[in-house]
Amino acid sequence: MNNDRRKQDDVTSQVWCLKTGNCLQTLRGHEDRVLCLFWEEGGDRLFSGSTDRTIKSWSLESGGCLYTLRGHADAVTCLSRESGKLVSGSLDRTIKLWDADTGLCLSTLDWMSAEGHTGASEVGRKKSGTRLTSLLFFPYNCAGVIRCLQADPWRIVSASDDKTLKVILFFSK
Repeated sequence: MNNDRRKQDDVTSQVWCLKTGNCLQTLRGHEDRVLCLFWEEGGDRLFSGSTDRTIKSWSLESGGCLYTLRGHADAVTCLSRESGKLVSGSLDRTIKLWDADTGLCLSTLDWMSAEGHTGASEVGRKKSGTRLTSLLFFPYNCAGVIRCLQADPWRIVSASDDKTLKVILFFSK
């Protein structure tokens, strides 16, 4: 097998020292390519999303997998974390909100329904766990795959192939 083919088939993530250029750890556990990573500066955990439809939480101290999140029907394309919550976006056109400590899925926003990247042009509301979620849509009239997202304590912002930007605002019940 040639070297280029091996690189395409690599299903690991590597942690590198920026000062020395040395590989500190190789994280093994995904069954298919890793598409996205999330690490908070100063944090001791790394999250990885893969085409195997899973998210893994890794200990940067030991290099071991702490737990695996399952629930997406397609590849996980983007991750963000804020206030103890992990947010994931997928080719399945959903955004999932997870408890970053327990791995419990707290909420799923399905972009194939009226809640997401489908060209809806109204503000919707959905009861979701212990929060009320308000969705603000910017339409372009076609559904698309979620490519990136960012979260903070008040909102999630996502962008999709359908040229839409969604802002999901959180309010207490």
